[in-house]
Amino acid sequence: MKAQPTTEQAVKTSACQVLGTLGWQFLSPRQALEARAGKAHSVVLTEILRQQLAQFRFVHTGKHYPLSGHTIDALIAQLANPALNEGLLAVNEKLYNHLLYGLTVTEFINGKKVSPTVMLIDWHHSAANQFHVVQNFEVAPAGISAGGSKGSRSPGLVCFVNGIALGIIEVASPERQTGSRPTVQEAIAQSLRNQWPGEIPALYAYAQLLLAIDGQQGLYGTCGTPAEFWAVWREEDLPAAQQADCPQNELLISLLTPERLLELTRFFILFDQKAGKVVARYPQVFGIKRLLERIQRKNQRPENPRRQGGVIW
Repeated sequence: MKAQPTTEQAVKTSACQVLGTLGWQFLSPRQALEARAGKAHSVVLTEILRQQLAQFRFVHTGKHYPLSGHTIDALIAQLANPALNEGLLAVNEKLYNHLLYGLTVTEFINGKKVSPTVMLIDWHHSAANQFHVVQNFEVAPAGISAGGSKGSRSPGLVCFVNGIALGIIEVASPERQTGSRPTVQEAIAQSLRNQWPGEIPALYAYAQLLLAIDGQQGLYGTCGTPAEFWAVWREEDLPAAQQADCPQNELLISLLTPERLLELTRFFILFDQKAGKVVARYPQVFGIKRLLERIQRKNQRPENPRRQGGVIW
């Protein structure tokens, strides 16, 4: 059996190796800082987002057109400056809608005004997006520079899609276990603390999946999920060759395979007035998948072409 990591850095390294096999490209903290123009309080990798937007094409009168530089600048400025005075959950929902449905912009083609909708993520073609992971991603509150300044935080691993942080992984050291409290709970506590107004809520304004790992165990939630509702994941769809050797790796592979991350973000997250933001648990995800497969499959007998029914417990 493969030995489990015993230090926080070893846990991060192990997780990065797993993510690398899934197709995530590694960026160093220095490269990540350069990708956001050296601004540690900015949490969008603006240069990567700019590259992605430059590839976008909209259709007008049967022809494809790129976005103008002015439109790209305006989109980046809008996305990179969330209005946190509205509250983290409200901003998170607004940005979630931007991710899902795109943003309408104004362009001029031969003097004629057109209003295309710009998709920030290609939900239909995973390979058309850029996936980056950054270890120890330093975030400073506005007005504080990088370089270990007081008040800055560095979440263990941050997963960016087209320069936007959709996944945040907090890491606890197996060495810090005290009494009977699992170390993964320490990672959850760090994630919840970072969402407070005096911490780095700007990073969590974009987050869709939050993970907590400690070298062996792994739990997940989303923005605002209370500690007691972070959950384990049990995979049903991965082939045997991709099955993980410990719960932490199972969580990483199951939730952060690029196609799965996009699927969960698009179809299995909702905002509720009472419960707040909710991400589905694995029985709900696989139950819905099996339900859709069943109702789309018609009875093979010609005399009884009705779709099949059933009950989900």
